[in-house]
Amino acid sequence: MSRANRIFRLGNSAQGGKLRARFVGDIPTAVQVKGTNDRQNVKIRTGPNGQQIGKWVSKNKYQSRLVTLQLIRNDNVYKECKYDACGMLIPERPDAAVTNVSISQSNGTVTFSWKSTIEIALDLYVLERKLPGHTNFEPFEGEEPLGIGTTYTEVDTPGVSGVITYRLKAIFLDGSEKILSEQTINVTTTSSNSATLEQFELSNSSGIVTITFKTATEVNVAKLFIDRRIDGEPDFSMLKEFTPTGAGSTYLFDDFPNAIGVVCYRIRARFIDNVEIVFQPQCIDVF
Repeated sequence: MSRANRIFRLGNSAQGGKLRARFVGDIPTAVQVKGTNDRQNVKIRTGPNGQQIGKWVSKNKYQSRLVTLQLIRNDNVYKECKYDACGMLIPERPDAAVTNVSISQSNGTVTFSWKSTIEIALDLYVLERKLPGHTNFEPFEGEEPLGIGTTYTEVDTPGVSGVITYRLKAIFLDGSEKILSEQTINVTTTSSNSATLEQFELSNSSGIVTITFKTATEVNVAKLFIDRRIDGEPDFSMLKEFTPTGAGSTYLFDDFPNAIGVVCYRIRARFIDNVEIVFQPQCIDVF
């Protein structure tokens, strides 16, 4: 089955995601996942070319698309079909465009807004963010299209300070995607939290990396972390957790990454209000 014919979209988490379908022409009044009590009504709206479009979203999350749907009209099941054979995609070239994109922050809270100018065969807006020290974007908010000329606003409290990049994407009914805007902002807070480093060093001996760092300030710090990313891995992962012992303390950890090549480490501080700050990573050649 080609990607263009997949009418369902699942989440990427271990819990799976909700099933979604669009219907054009033969539109049921409700859809039920066979063998479950997951029955939801189909919502009807008018598409960009004036055609009636039915939208259905399951109540529960599923880890597999290999399910059978029961299409219901007048409380009777009139059709059963697999996930890739129940609906039709809108036969038009998808497109989306936005204007008046703005981003601002106040004391750690970011506001991102945009206005739509084109919404053709658009399924969903997805706002992604890339936190300080991260290499990949992560989706954190989705918004269903409401029509051309609509102003959309998302509010995010990322819980970290530093430079954050936000990216707005359009997800179309045929599964294709388009990046609409990318914005960068320096997020700061006015709280009394403070964590600074006086020293951060890496050394390597026979494949063992010694990470040493010394704090200059530790105000309201609840935890300190060492994160690691081995060359080829998509992002950092937590390696070691420390309970802070006060400003001026030296922390040391020996790591055996069992890898040859570039290994990067970073220090991360978590405050008592769960806000985090990430320090600039350092990398070392392990051989």
